[in-house]
Amino acid sequence: MKKGGADIDRDPEVQRIARVLNIGGPNLGEKLAKSAVDMVARQMERFDIVPACLEDVHRVVLDLTGVKVERVENDNDLARISKKYAAKQAAAGVQLEFEFARNTEAVVFRDDGGDARRPAFTALVDSRGEREWRAWFAERHEPAHLLIPDPSGKVAWRRTTTERPEPLEQVVDSIAARVGFWEPVVRPALELALRQEKSVLAAFERARVELAPRASRESSYRAFVRLAPFPLTLLRTSLGCRRGDPDNAEGSCCLRATTVIWNEAAERAGIVVWPNFRIPVHSVLQETNGAPVRKAQARLDDLASWRTERGRAISQCSLGVLVTGLGAWATIELAG
Repeated sequence: MKKGGADIDRDPEVQRIARVLNIGGPNLGEKLAKSAVDMVARQMERFDIVPACLEDVHRVVLDLTGVKVERVENDNDLARISKKYAAKQAAAGVQLEFEFARNTEAVVFRDDGGDARRPAFTALVDSRGEREWRAWFAERHEPAHLLIPDPSGKVAWRRTTTERPEPLEQVVDSIAARVGFWEPVVRPALELALRQEKSVLAAFERARVELAPRASRESSYRAFVRLAPFPLTLLRTSLGCRRGDPDNAEGSCCLRATTVIWNEAAERAGIVVWPNFRIPVHSVLQETNGAPVRKAQARLDDLASWRTERGRAISQCSLGVLVTGLGAWATIELAG
């Protein structure tokens, strides 16, 4: 788990969960994610389930965790579902319409009328408008919470927000990604796409459409980067300013890597940049950024010439670097 590993290890809530599972040492996030994946694998083995697609895996997880998912796809759905769960909302002190009007993407209620030995939960997921592409992952994030223990025992309801910086939420996102993009299903399809397509991004898009067409590119690509069998860094670029600078500040606004995703092999190869990194004016990404998706371009770029805003080289990599641009997305790969 790349993001905030040390912070995750120090988080009291993560530590309490790890103690319940008798897990210790460093890299608690990775170990908790593995524990959750192992739980799902045991459930499949117990019932002799061999998933043919990601939806098969999702059904196993929903059954294992006792979660029922309802999507809010339009305003009529919102009115109907709000009425249906009015009593539970009142008990939790929330109002669905108010929650979804902010940055809340999902609300989860506990069904106290169910079996006390195996409580049931209902997840209400907002998929209206631009949230449609994040709803697929939200539906997997909620059950992922229940694949790890809750030492407090007080989870009656909860929100899922667009931004999830808390260490525990990062762990749950990691679990949702690994279970949602189940490796035994994803890896064969991804490897086939990589063999058949001329660029990594074209292969990623082919695999996404085949495996999870309702998932966002970011959630899919994050899973694919982790499973890529070679060093790979993935960027999403857009115009932006240095952190703390006002919008359109002179000398600050330029093309930047607003999202950066990489695998361990990329880190070892020294082809990783960091979020908000300024893309050099001579980089081929200046040309490919914003290009239509159908026109992915694979071009050589010299990563050793990429420098920080203070002039320091970001990499000693002397090999050619293949940069493929696909609209706002781009890859950094070792050439040859």
